[in-house]
Amino acid sequence: MARISLQWGVFSAALGIVVSLLTRDASAQCAVTGVTSVRGLRVGSVGPLDVEQSMVTTFEGARATVEGRSPLAFRGVAAPGAVALYLREGALLGALVGAAKGVSVEVERGERDAVIATLRGENGLVVRSIRVPCALLETTRAREPRTAAPRPAFSVDARWRTDGTAREEWRCASDRPGVRACTPIRGRCNPVGDGSVCGYHPRARSLVLRARPDLRSASVTVEATRDISFADDSGHGEWLRVFSRDSNDREDLVVHGWVRRADVRWSQEVPPAYYTRVGMIGRIGEVLPVGARSGFVALAAGSAVLNESGVEWARSVAPLCAAATQRAPGENVRLALAPVVSRHSGAWVAATSARWVDRCP
Repeated sequence: MARISLQWGVFSAALGIVVSLLTRDASAQCAVTGVTSVRGLRVGSVGPLDVEQSMVTTFEGARATVEGRSPLAFRGVAAPGAVALYLREGALLGALVGAAKGVSVEVERGERDAVIATLRGENGLVVRSIRVPCALLETTRAREPRTAAPRPAFSVDARWRTDGTAREEWRCASDRPGVRACTPIRGRCNPVGDGSVCGYHPRARSLVLRARPDLRSASVTVEATRDISFADDSGHGEWLRVFSRDSNDREDLVVHGWVRRADVRWSQEVPPAYYTRVGMIGRIGEVLPVGARSGFVALAAGSAVLNESGVEWARSVAPLCAAATQRAPGENVRLALAPVVSRHSGAWVAATSARWVDRCP
């Protein structure tokens, strides 16, 4: 009897360890909850769909599993980068990258409690394959004005030699009281009155920055437009230590590290101007045949939502009211749930599920 009790105790302990490991592994997955949008969603055989609503998205490797919460319940898959995400707060990501709150995060793959992602700054700088903790992700972009990104710390080097802006400085000395002798000092960046800025620019679209002047050290790959230049503060043979500088004061994403001298070129340029284009998107009304019905319908909770071919892909979570059209009596009713569902293969319900009403509350 004692032997049986001992065996049961060992089995119970082992079972507890297994359950603990499984629970820990499940909690280590990167899951993000909130109202967000996803492009190219596939729910079984239905899709691609563009959906925006409350969802839980779990990133596992090169796949995103999307569970709809409200107003529609569904379960589908999408490419990780098709899910809109943003930084919850400003952060230093490793020793090379600083990003402000609200920077766009495009997931490349999930990695337990983090994602490997591409960051896109409004200043045109792009950082690829950077690790971002899952806790820093949110589904909606911050509405308040963005603050500047935190800069990776680095010590000032006495050999700093690059004047990154075109300006003239005066150095004054005095041999006796009341007499000053001033001399203009110019570096490689000479003031020419055209707003030009000096710096290093990538020779190719992509540039690899490393934590140390060593090909084996940690690195990130960045892409920069002409508006992003890099100023150096220390030379080290074939390497330069550089930091990104945005000429338009929109530094929501910054990098700092070492680059190979052969990968950049020095120039004094006038940065290209940014133009803000304000546009409007027009929507042409759908042409309906004679006898079609257009208005509003109310749906009960649990109503089946179909694609154009009549295949179910979601259910309404709660009573729902939406604008709708029906091309002929008895045909399925198309719901205008945008921005919840777009693309032509979107949301339809059976005619028997839709109750026509004068207006939605």
